[in-house]
Amino acid sequence: VQALKAMLLALHFSFFVARLNKLYTFVYEDNQWALDQNLRMGFNLEGTLRDHYFFRDDGFVTVHATGLTRNQLQCDTRLCGLASRWLGLRWPAELIR
Repeated sequence: VQALKAMLLALHFSFFVARLNKLYTFVYEDNQWALDQNLRMGFNLEGTLRDHYFFRDDGFVTVHATGLTRNQLQCDTRLCGLASRWLGLRWPAELIR
């Protein structure tokens, strides 16, 4: 629960304080747990970047790209409800503009 609260606070800061429009992550292909957590937090799988990074010891690695926009967050009733109940945060449409 604490990690979810921390993520909700990070989303609030990113979208409503720093006024960013989009957040994105790159998740290593072999880290299914991290990908699942991103998807549970409202991020959408936007693509897979084959052989995207090179590491001297491991060679090329593939990553999954996920993204979340302010509008997508605002439309996610589950996350908005959790932010309201647990943290007292309100994400009304007028904050997005």
